[in-house]
Amino acid sequence: TIEAHKNCRSGESGMDNSPRFDCALQLDAPDFNAFLAFECEQLAAFLPQKRDYWLRHHKRLCNLMNERLWSENQGLYVDYDVRNNTRTEILSSAGFLPLYCGAATPEQAARMARHLTDPETFGTPLRVPSIARNNATAYRKDMWRGPVWVNINYLIALGLERYGYHDLSRN
Repeated sequence: TIEAHKNCRSGESGMDNSPRFDCALQLDAPDFNAFLAFECEQLAAFLPQKRDYWLRHHKRLCNLMNERLWSENQGLYVDYDVRNNTRTEILSSAGFLPLYCGAATPEQAARMARHLTDPETFGTPLRVPSIARNNATAYRKDMWRGPVWVNINYLIALGLERYGYHDLSRN
């Protein structure tokens, strides 16, 4: 869930070398929460007798992601530094994953989709890099600081399909 918790550590996503985790010890992250919300949605479909229960959890998580993790300034979901009570504003591929669970509004999805054609952020020939290209201080060809990761891109493509961005999902 989205809350400060002593057992929540930043590097658990596998993106441990990401600039997302350079300063913050505790983050609420769009990737973790999108995965959890998606699982709630799937459990609702899998367990009809508990459908309403799981859909309530899905909706709650999506609402919390929109309240805490959506950056109106950046037009993308970002991590939230729990200790400093602020969004990190680091643009990463994780910021697209709320598309996967259906958290984004259609307007948010449209803003996110624009990043995928912007060569300054994520509009690269090989699709969505780990962090935005315009993050010059951190961007380099070193693990989670620039290269494209196919598993994350696949989940982003599924999210784009969910919102009707079929052409973008295939590129």
